[in-house]
Amino acid sequence: MIHGPHVRGYQVMTDGTLLDVTRWNQSFGWAASAIVSTTRDLDVFTAALLGGRLRPPAEQRELFAAPPVEDTNGKAASYGVGLQRFTLPGVGAVWGTSGGGRYGYLAGLGGTADGQRRLVYGVTANDAKNGDHPTPITQRIVVAGMPLSARD
Repeated sequence: MIHGPHVRGYQVMTDGTLLDVTRWNQSFGWAASAIVSTTRDLDVFTAALLGGRLRPPAEQRELFAAPPVEDTNGKAASYGVGLQRFTLPGVGAVWGTSGGGRYGYLAGLGGTADGQRRLVYGVTANDAKNGDHPTPITQRIVVAGMPLSARD
């Protein structure tokens, strides 16, 4: 049971109906989904992580260093030590997670390498579980949420 105020999650079933999955155990993905937090909690964490307050300088540089290899699709690797580089149309490069999608929920965090511009979101989204690809709602949230001064 989840105590206190929380978002309810809904998943579209194969017959098209919505199922309330709020009480489902979402921890099937290793440590992913093993905590319940707020977007404020995630923003405080993101500000500290991107702002260099959690790791020594040498380790901080590793957050933004993708290895010089190709990924399985033949593209330059974009994933380093815990963060991934995304190039967003009209925005440019940002670093973060590709979205914490679990059944009925979607969350993500990211921002510029200096942490001055960042975005944290959490939604109840029935299309959240979409493999390794960002969902259309994720892309719209991120592009809309980045301040104009962060755009190329």
